[in-house]
Amino acid sequence: MKKERLAYLLMQYSNDLADAAEREELFGYLAADESKESFTDLVADFLLQHEQKNEDLTPFQHLAFAAAAVDRDIFKEIPSDKPVQKIFFLRRAWLRYAAALIVLAGIAVMAIVMFRNSGSSKQEIVATPENILPGSDKAILTLADGRSIALDTVKAGLMAMQGQAQIEKKEDGQIVYNGTNAGKEIMMNTLSTPRGGQYRLLLPDGTEVWLNAASSIRYPASFAGNERRVTITGEAYFDVAKNKSKPFFVDIDGKASLEVLGTSFNINAYSDEPVINTALLEGAVRVTALTSLQKRSQSDKAEPSNIVLRPGQQASIDKSGIMKVDLAERSIVMAWREGVFRYNYTDFDVVLRQLSRWYDIDVQYEKGIPDQKFTGEIRRDYTLSQALSILEGMDVHFRLEGKKLIVLP
Repeated sequence: MKKERLAYLLMQYSNDLADAAEREELFGYLAADESKESFTDLVADFLLQHEQKNEDLTPFQHLAFAAAAVDRDIFKEIPSDKPVQKIFFLRRAWLRYAAALIVLAGIAVMAIVMFRNSGSSKQEIVATPENILPGSDKAILTLADGRSIALDTVKAGLMAMQGQAQIEKKEDGQIVYNGTNAGKEIMMNTLSTPRGGQYRLLLPDGTEVWLNAASSIRYPASFAGNERRVTITGEAYFDVAKNKSKPFFVDIDGKASLEVLGTSFNINAYSDEPVINTALLEGAVRVTALTSLQKRSQSDKAEPSNIVLRPGQQASIDKSGIMKVDLAERSIVMAWREGVFRYNYTDFDVVLRQLSRWYDIDVQYEKGIPDQKFTGEIRRDYTLSQALSILEGMDVHFRLEGKKLIVLP
């Protein structure tokens, strides 16, 4: 591989712009032992260029240590008179050595681990308090009459009827609605995922919905009238079927609403997060929020704020109802759909809140939340112990008591 190509791939990956093919190409090269030495100088030059511009190098440090935590044997290659801990300071005299460490103990290890875990054979993992399994495809479907169906326990085929609408489970687990409810009664269904669950749904109009852990969507078994309207909590990704004569609306847990114009977007609206984030991938949506989300009432006369998002934008609404628009990090937004947790200089407590939902654990901080930020990836099919081993590369430690994860100082 030519040096110019390697430089391009490294720049793309470091700036969170690499697509799946580019990441696979880079990791594939770095997984080969003979690539390490030839690549060290390239990384050193890359870091020196950033350091001379007084740019923040912290994300590179986190990447190195997060990956190194998975396989610490690689530190045997580092001379004993050069303590590994010094990379956290990254002094000028250290830059070239630190670059070598990042390659040897960082990206290369991440590549090796990813390729090692991508084989066809998988060892069976037994769930224990110390080795909690990751989440899986599971959800509860609640019908209009109150009946509940645990979707991970039923076989593929026809599951229920709602009026004349048939509810079917496909072989891949997806839930689909066939036919329409010709009656006047609106039959509302709710699909909800527990902590440690996720699920995929095809709505009656052909709209695809992916629910993340601890989330729900409420919708009619058949869309009647001149609009389509659903309500969600938690996190959901939508690929909305186009129908200009019947607009699509999403109510976000009674706190905000979206008017959709045939599009793909992700909503993150967990109650324990400080903001509601709506990221638009394709099409256009109008986001509306009241000026006060906590104190509003039916007598509230405040005018709502609203904005139309364009592809690549993200609207964030805080608890007071104030909305701001930023550029969306597509790779971060889509990470959970791609089977990974992906972070870019993310606060430590945000990372652990996501892990707590996926592994169905409670998090407790023994001495307060660590003032740390994390950059890197954690596969969603990792066990909890595997995921925590990556975070321990940030010099943070944990103790697990049943389902309670205690973060140690």
